[in-house]
Amino acid sequence: MLPSPVTDARRLLDEAVEALAAATGQAAAAEMVDTLRAGEAVGRRLDQISGQAIAALDRQGSFAEHGYASPTRALQDLLRLDRGTAAQRVAVAEAVGPRSGLDGAVLPARLPA
Repeated sequence: MLPSPVTDARRLLDEAVEALAAATGQAAAAEMVDTLRAGEAVGRRLDQISGQAIAALDRQGSFAEHGYASPTRALQDLLRLDRGTAAQRVAVAEAVGPRSGLDGAVLPARLPA
């Protein structure tokens, strides 16, 4: 398998998370608060990236190509999520991602912020 930017980024992210976990074990209170803030910021950014990926896969028809009747069902299988959590992620992806009009034109997101 050839290296890809996504594979490289995931490896770096895994290394960073492991380093943060190791550093937090011996951290002072102020550093633990900083760890909480970093975790929240990174978590939000990762949620945004996941939402963009879900919207893109749905828009491209990738889920349907693999036999899924809905993106919710695809996420249930791929990420081992319960139905409610998967449906919530799909709803967020649909709301914050770009849409396509009937003529194929790209429409702005319903909730761009």
